[in-house]
Amino acid sequence: KNQAELDGIDSRRQQIESDLHKKDAELLGLRQMKFAIAGESESAATTLEQQKREFDEAEKRVRELRDLVSDRRSRLDSIVELRKNLEGYRDGVRAVLSRTDSEGKKLEGFVGTVGEIFETESDYEPALGAVLGEKLQYVVVKSQEDGIKAIEYLKNASLGRGSFVPMELRHHGNGFSEADHLKHAVRLIEKVEVEEEFKGIAEFLLGDVLMIPDLSHGVQLWRKNGFRGTFVTPEGDIIHPQGVLTGGKGDRDEETSLLRNKREMSELERELSELTLRLSEEKETKKQLQRAVFEWE
Repeated sequence: KNQAELDGIDSRRQQIESDLHKKDAELLGLRQMKFAIAGESESAATTLEQQKREFDEAEKRVRELRDLVSDRRSRLDSIVELRKNLEGYRDGVRAVLSRTDSEGKKLEGFVGTVGEIFETESDYEPALGAVLGEKLQYVVVKSQEDGIKAIEYLKNASLGRGSFVPMELRHHGNGFSEADHLKHAVRLIEKVEVEEEFKGIAEFLLGDVLMIPDLSHGVQLWRKNGFRGTFVTPEGDIIHPQGVLTGGKGDRDEETSLLRNKREMSELERELSELTLRLSEEKETKKQLQRAVFEWE
């Protein structure tokens, strides 16, 4: 009986040892899995922190771009409002361009002002403003008849005076010369952007204007004759065809502001378009990073 019981115990011992070997093998596998998971967890934690940093940076960029867009849009709205209210223009010009018909619509025949048709870089604004002067406030009309009607309106209502430039002008030559001593001078009209329909007006106003480095150089060119136009320096000093000099340091903000506002408006519109696109891209990047953070968490 004892032998039989001993045989049974021995059989169970063998079974237990076999199970123990299996459990040891399973334990070894679990330990290896634990190490692997620990490594993956550490790697995931590192990636998560990196994703969080990138998300924070993206969020910061979005905030900065929003502030920039808001600032530029505010500045653009301000300039648009100034142009809408014709700030800087004389009473006669405002009266004509603000006039409406019985239905509240702007009268046809009035295109705008000379100051609105030109656009140039900031470096050339002083020269352009000095040469054009009060001509920046000329009103561009479709025909001379429209100009006559406007003048009659100003007279009858005692609203001031105005000058009106028809779209079609009669040209008598601009006095521009191809003389050798002028070949290094730059035509101001080449530094100005103007739409095709206003090219005739631009040629009339600027066709005989040459850019020179300074007045001394300009006087030397003027004395050589052969040119009946106007010389102007980048600072806005002028040598008139007859030899009269105009220049100095003074307040020409009224002249240049009309050009500057037009340029700034175009620049702000372009910048706003670029910033809006960048903001949209950064928002999408932020959204993707936010999803990645949730996934790694």
